[in-house]
Amino acid sequence: YIINNADLEVRKDLDFTDQIWEYLKNSDSYSDLLETMTELFELMIKSSFLPISHRDNTTRLCQFGRDAMRLYQAKKYGTSNLSPEDVLQLEGNLQEMADLY
Repeated sequence: YIINNADLEVRKDLDFTDQIWEYLKNSDSYSDLLETMTELFELMIKSSFLPISHRDNTTRLCQFGRDAMRLYQAKKYGTSNLSPEDVLQLEGNLQEMADLY
């Protein structure tokens, strides 16, 4: 049995990582990919972009987004469940992840 696109049901509940993949797979060059990911990480570190993802998504990119959201909430609302050490750890994790890419 040959599968074609008409046989595949399109998911409607795409999260951030699904959507970024759809965008990145159409890139023309490695430099486009690199530039896009660099800007994406910078925006998340600055809390200018905070992605939404499915709870069961365990990709590194998704975890980066969750850490960015937790850091943003801690700074904006002073969430009590994060100690100053936790905030520093999150900042370090985010920077480390951005440096990897």
